[in-house]
Amino acid sequence: MTLTQDDLKTIQTLQQQLQAVMIEKDTISLRLAEIDKTLEELNKIENEEVFRIYGRVMIKKKKSDVIDELNSEKETLEIRLKTLERTENKIIEKLKEYEKKMKG
Repeated sequence: MTLTQDDLKTIQTLQQQLQAVMIEKDTISLRLAEIDKTLEELNKIENEEVFRIYGRVMIKKKKSDVIDELNSEKETLEIRLKTLERTENKIIEKLKEYEKKMKG
């Protein structure tokens, strides 16, 4: 069976969405790795106060507060990553449906 012009546009849109989702997943994965490394390093130091950079400003904070902030950010990013993975799987399934439609 041949695909219509609308089908081809939909496939192209799905491919673009899939690419955007994959890029965002990679970005989040890199940030998660960075947070893990930072938490690891924070646990090695004995000081109770550390510096955290916000934009162009470096602020002295309690180490425990920074650890809490990073863990909270990590949790949020992990949830976002799972959502992106579900979205990615849905897009892939739709593309597979069009592939089946194309074949037959």
